[in-house]
Amino acid sequence: MFALVSRRRAVLRRSVLGLAVVALAASCATTPQNAIRDLAAIHTEDTWQPRSPAAMTVAPAVYLGNVSTEALEQSGIYEVEDHLALELAILDAIGRSPWDDPPLSLEATSWLLVELLHDPEPEARVRAAAILSQFAAAWITEGGARLPAVATDRSLVEAVRALEDAEDRDAFLAALRLLERAPLGDGDATIRLLAGIGRKAGDLGVGPRHASAVLLWSAALRGVLHGLELCAEGDPDAEVREACRARLDILLPYARPGA
Repeated sequence: MFALVSRRRAVLRRSVLGLAVVALAASCATTPQNAIRDLAAIHTEDTWQPRSPAAMTVAPAVYLGNVSTEALEQSGIYEVEDHLALELAILDAIGRSPWDDPPLSLEATSWLLVELLHDPEPEARVRAAAILSQFAAAWITEGGARLPAVATDRSLVEAVRALEDAEDRDAFLAALRLLERAPLGDGDATIRLLAGIGRKAGDLGVGPRHASAVLLWSAALRGVLHGLELCAEGDPDAEVREACRARLDILLPYARPGA
């Protein structure tokens, strides 16, 4: 009797352990970096329309909760049967990017803005707005980000050139100060700007404790709020416009200087 119970407990422990290992493997397979690549993979480059088959880092089933070992097969070409369901799951994986990792969080933000401003599915745009708002809230509450208090009297071109030319962290900090006083461009220009800031931060090894971090989070915050404003004013879907406006109404009082 006791031997039988022991054997059953051993089988149960192995089963639980096996499930835990598979679940951990699934979690590792759907890192935010992989999710960003897969979000791009399931869309066309020129018009951001659904694409199938798609070259993905993992099978679509992994994002949709299938943690079988077969589903954890590495990169391959996969048919996308339910684009919206997969897209929403990938967006949630991107949303797990740490807010205080400058290269990763700004890369994630730039792709989420692509979703917000260009995706054909209203539900995906609403989800992107929600995740962008989570990043913005973290930059405000944890990173100390605020909108600039000074008038925008600098050229955006000048600020971008300074960012591109920055060869050390001090020059990067100076460029972010120029950017703080420059008006933002249209939605696509803002997407490219945030992606470029993230790449430059990565190249220079700028971390969350560097002197430029607050200005970096503030630039990211401006970009997100700008995207939400464009969505609130111009999205073709009334529910999406309302969702973006509601997010802005929550964030703006805390984002203003002195808040």
